[in-house]
Parts: sequence; C-alpha cells; structure tokens
Amino acid sequence: MDIMYISDPMCSWCYGFSPVITQIREKYSDQFNFKLLMGGLRPGTTEPLGEALQKEILHHWEAVNERTGRPFTFEGLTADMVYDTEPPSRAIVTARELTPGSEFELLQRIHHAFYVDNKDMNDVNTFLPLLEGLGVDETQFVQYFEHDAMKEKTNNDFVMKNIMQVPGFPYVMGVKEAKLYDIAYGYQSFEFMDETFQKLIEMLKEEEQASDA
Repeated sequence: MDIMYISDPMCSWCYGFSPVITQIREKYSDQFNFKLLMGGLRPGTTEPLGEALQKEILHHWEAVNERTGRPFTFEGLTADMVYDTEPPSRAIVTARELTPGSEFELLQRIHHAFYVDNKDMNDVNTFLPLLEGLGVDETQFVQYFEHDAMKEKTNNDFVMKNIMQVPGFPYVMGVKEAKLYDIAYGYQSFEFMDETFQKLIEMLKEEEQASDA
C-alpha cells in the first residue's frame, strides 16, 4: 500500500504535524511506501493578505503553537504579504523530480524557513540553501523550477488532490489497487497515528486472508 501524505509548505497545521508524520514514516517505512503530494492551499495568489486575512491566519498560527509547541515568529506574518503557496510547492515537486525521496526533508526545511525564519516563499533563492545535503544540484534545481513543465507537474498534484476529494491538510490516505483508505485528517498525535496504523495493518491482513480463502 502507498501512503499518501497531502500537505502544503505554508499550511500551519501541516507544520505542526511534521514531527508526527516523520516519526510514522520512520516506524512504518518497511511496511508502507510513503509519498508526498502537494495539496495547493492558496496557489496563484497575487493580492496581499490584508488585515482581516492576516488576523485569521495568525489565529491559526497561535493555535498550532499552543497545541504542538512548534516555534513561530509571528511578526513575520504581515498584511502586505502575498501568500502564494505555489512556489514553495513547486520547489518540493522539483526536488522530488530531481532526487526522489528528498521531498519530505525539504518540506520540513521550508516549513522552518517560513514559520521561524520568515523567508520569502516567492523567491527561488530562498530554497537554494535548503537543498544542502539532499543530493539536489542547485543549478539544475533553478532550471527545473523555472520551467513550465515543473509548474504543470505541481498543478497536477493539486488536481490529484481534488480527484481524491481531499477536504484539507494535513491529510493521510492509503492507496491500494485503486482503492482509497482514509487514515487521518488534520493534526493528530503520534499516539493516535501509531494506533491507527496498527489497525490499518490488521485490516490489510484480514483482507488478504479473506482474498486467499
């Protein structure tokens, strides 16, 4: 079974959930094939947030900080920010294309760069230092990142999310032989996810035994 993790680099609850999904991947990587899909939170946004939306998003940041303890630099969220989630999503898709397997680590690094360091997510140069040690060539990354084909691949992730009828992020879904299994929606604790995966394993064993009968 493939485990699809649908996320967004500028989704605060995804940032809060990041340590949990990392632990789950580490524990169950020998039993499941984990894949990362970009959900597209606010792709293609061109207008500044404005004060009302700034306050709404800041409220989410504060809630994530309170529940998970993840660090935030709240001053970085300004009303004049253009909250376009497509460029950082494309950065992750580009890394996934060039060095499969690097995308999960890059997602964590982009999360930190945005929520803690308040880096500009609309600037390709923001992502270059984050590639260190991931086996992704910077020059090739920039070339791919700017290419229309990579923009299309990123949009394909967004389309796939819609086809799978994902209601929001973070979302964890199992895929086996074209059958979808809803696993978790929204922030969940490691204990909850661990128990859920144990139940999933048992369910898959039962299905396999039934098919062999």
